[in-house]
Amino acid sequence: MDCQNNFYIDNLDEEEAWHLFKKIAGSCVEGHDLKSLAFDVAKERGGLPIAIVTIAKTLKNKEEYEWKSALQELQHPSFESLEESVATKAYSCIKLSYNHLETEELKSTFLLCCIMVFIYDASVEGLLRYGMGLRLFNTITTMEATRNRVNTLIQRLKKSCLLLDTTEVERFAMYDVVRDVGRSIAQRDRNMFIVKNDLALRDLKKKNTLKNCTSITLLDIAKYPGELDCPQLTFFYMKSKTRLHKVPENFFRGMPNLEVLHLIDMVLSLLPASLGSLKKLRTLYLDWCHLEDIAGIKDMGNLEILVLSSNIELLPKEIGQLTRLKVLKLSNCYDLKVIPPPYISRLIQLEELYLNYKFDNWHVEGLNTERKNASLDELEHLSQPTTLQICIQDAKVVPKGLIFQKLQSYKIYIGVEQLNCYNWYKTSRLLQLNYCYSWYKTDIADANISVDDGVIKQLKGIEELHLNGMQGVKNVLYELKS
Repeated sequence: MDCQNNFYIDNLDEEEAWHLFKKIAGSCVEGHDLKSLAFDVAKERGGLPIAIVTIAKTLKNKEEYEWKSALQELQHPSFESLEESVATKAYSCIKLSYNHLETEELKSTFLLCCIMVFIYDASVEGLLRYGMGLRLFNTITTMEATRNRVNTLIQRLKKSCLLLDTTEVERFAMYDVVRDVGRSIAQRDRNMFIVKNDLALRDLKKKNTLKNCTSITLLDIAKYPGELDCPQLTFFYMKSKTRLHKVPENFFRGMPNLEVLHLIDMVLSLLPASLGSLKKLRTLYLDWCHLEDIAGIKDMGNLEILVLSSNIELLPKEIGQLTRLKVLKLSNCYDLKVIPPPYISRLIQLEELYLNYKFDNWHVEGLNTERKNASLDELEHLSQPTTLQICIQDAKVVPKGLIFQKLQSYKIYIGVEQLNCYNWYKTSRLLQLNYCYSWYKTDIADANISVDDGVIKQLKGIEELHLNGMQGVKNVLYELKS
């Protein structure tokens, strides 16, 4: 939370605890029927602030029988021993708050949040992409609808005191004690395991636990663990301690029901054959992986979300066979030189395209040159594009068509020569036009970004506009207003 100093808050005395409890639970606890019962519930928390706040929010405006049931559960909790760092009194009330979550969707979302906090990726987008792959959310018609659903669920978890308010809207956060309780629940009730090293994984194998695992998060492993027999597994995350070379060909054979796969810092010269057998896979992350040939991706026909962050030089033509793909993110692919035509246009369900780096080789329509790369005109063939993040060096590759009119969210950078010019802003609709450095010879009339019929006019609701070195532009206010 970026605090400069840590302040120790001791347990509250009985009077302070009751005052805090009343403030959170509201006037309902002052009623004749509830006051004595509510006081006993508050006292049961032992003055622990997080426990008091959590249980007060959970029981606010509940019926008397629910208060009685809660008191009984707090007085006689049923749970296995936790790590010593987790206070018993906090555990029982956080578990109670979890039990009072109204839907299975909300409970599953909370447990996934707990897993993500452990891997230091508490991003709303990550939650969205994992959750879509796992089919956690009731609304899965479009990415935009699902994103709205995820934000709604996050707000409900905040109201239940299971998530914290944050200054960064794109991230979520929780107390460590809540995270630990969530991990315990996930492991005991859902067979979701976080494995912190090779030794812990060997212990799971010895106990024959893997067959029932639904989720495995494998952290800081030093070598591949061999073929894993996990027929129930739907979520698999693997991060190595040092870069691992050559994934065994049959490594994924024992995971036939896998829906989400996230690999970090692996060497994948060729995708292992067993990866193509994952017919239910919907979300695939290959983060900071050494990739050479990923043509085998064609076998993953149900893939909906693909995130690549690698040294890949060629996006294979087989990408065009992923006709169910909704999200394609090419992040930090600095060596990418070829995006072959016309395969992007064949991704008929693609809604979100992220090219978070400078790709120089877009084909310019109308030039009598051999076509080796895709052109931006291909985006016009997509039926439902809503999000685009792209960095374009040469404005002449921007078509005059209406490829941007459908966008709801965008970050478009034109004329950016170096990646350190690529800025991230706290806005969902940003356009940056640069006429500088190698651009000083460019005539604005020759580029398709004029305010009359170009990018500025096409984009909806620009929230942030940067015009740098735009010689010849006198007035854009009229177009922005219209």
